[in-house]
Amino acid sequence: MKGVAQSMARTRQPRGRARARIVDVAERAGVSPTTVSYVLNNRPHVTIPEETRARVWEAARELGYSANPLARAMRTGRTHMVGIAISALRQPFSVMLVQSLQECAANDGWAALIMDRGYGPSAMDVRSEAFRLWPVDGIIAQASDDWVRAFLAANGSDPLPFVHVDEGHPVDGTDHVRFDLRAGAVEAVEHLMQQGCRDVAFLAPRHQTGPGEARYDAYVEVMGNAGLEPQILLCERNDRVSARETTVKAARGDRCPGGLFCYNDDLALGACRGLREAGRHIPSDTAVVGVDDLPESAFAWPSLSTVQIPVPEIARTAWEFLHDRLATPDGPPRRAFFRSKLVVRESSGSRNAMG
Repeated sequence: MKGVAQSMARTRQPRGRARARIVDVAERAGVSPTTVSYVLNNRPHVTIPEETRARVWEAARELGYSANPLARAMRTGRTHMVGIAISALRQPFSVMLVQSLQECAANDGWAALIMDRGYGPSAMDVRSEAFRLWPVDGIIAQASDDWVRAFLAANGSDPLPFVHVDEGHPVDGTDHVRFDLRAGAVEAVEHLMQQGCRDVAFLAPRHQTGPGEARYDAYVEVMGNAGLEPQILLCERNDRVSARETTVKAARGDRCPGGLFCYNDDLALGACRGLREAGRHIPSDTAVVGVDDLPESAFAWPSLSTVQIPVPEIARTAWEFLHDRLATPDGPPRRAFFRSKLVVRESSGSRNAMG
């Protein structure tokens, strides 16, 4: 404890002493103030030796230096804060997207203001007002086209730099990062059929699926092309408990399918639990495929086949688009497109392999 106390005493700012400045850190580290600024702000595309970086950080620690965000904002006209408007923070894809965007922001020395955009006009108005009040330099939003149009309209004639991340088509005048979930969903349903599953069901949350939703449309299309009747299993909630309950009920009745395409990995993992409880073997009795490729899906038992969305690449591209827009506000809208793909694991592999 004595060593810890001594260390704290060395780094604590003495009461009444002037706040340490960048020039003080530069003098202590033996470098220029510009170099200190580059290091402390994690300025990209600037080559500084690691030994110099370490010396700057050590000097900052010894002097108890901390950046004054208000002063920096007044000096540069930037807060280095990004607003992230997300569709629903309880959804696995949204969680992974937020984590990846936060990592991008932190790597460049930015902070993130995260808001669940909610549903409906009232929630939209609240979120729009919040982003106007908080000093963000730009916004990255995972949202529907209608929400984006309404949000931009609510922000008046001088909107913040804005990047839209979504499955749909771009809104006029916005930078847009699109991912195609439908292609991976088609691949998943066709894969289940190729594994010998003629009665493939779609397990989805009751209030988040239907015509117009990519996974639903892909499933219905593939089943129709094969001359098969779609079988929709609806969960009351979008969680594992509800998926387990729905699957147990189906498995113990006369509706248990040979293949199960699930709205996301959370539902797929709950379904696997329900199938085992009902005495069904995976994949020999029922093969299962999810969507999202959660980190735990590869380590489940059996490991879960899933439709993978390249979330880190989507986040990095959205972040690059925002920086480009800040640098060139009047440049043409930028577009990027990412495909989803099927990752086959044990839950839908050889139907004679697992029990």
